[in-house]
Amino acid sequence: MVQKVLTNAKVLIGASDVSDHVKSVNLEYTVDAVDATKMGDTTKNSKVGLRDIKCDLELHQDYADNSIDEIIFGFLESGAINAIAIRPDNAAISANNPEYQFSAFVSSHSPVAGSVGEGPMTKVTLTPSGGGALVRDITP
Repeated sequence: MVQKVLTNAKVLIGASDVSDHVKSVNLEYTVDAVDATKMGDTTKNSKVGLRDIKCDLELHQDYADNSIDEIIFGFLESGAINAIAIRPDNAAISANNPEYQFSAFVSSHSPVAGSVGEGPMTKVTLTPSGGGALVRDITP
């Protein structure tokens, strides 16, 4: 049963609010399963390994001054580590609208992408840096 329909997600890259250009956001948080099976075990045994954060954005491209292309291209070129904040809704942080926070750099950007007759899009990959975990904040 659907509890929430994403219609107005909040996405911040550093101080840049790109929410009004977001078509899709995919934030994935995983943990490695490290094999710890030894001789004599009759069932595989796994231990919790390293965590990983993956974040992909699909944005409506905008070449205007101080807009998406300039912002994302600048982050990619500089290699700057940015605070990333993502909420399901562009409203106050709450238990029903948690904000997910991590540090990342822009590792991929498609400055020009699209087909004839379509508006240009850009796919952006945010890669975690600094060794920090994903934080789930529900404090307003």
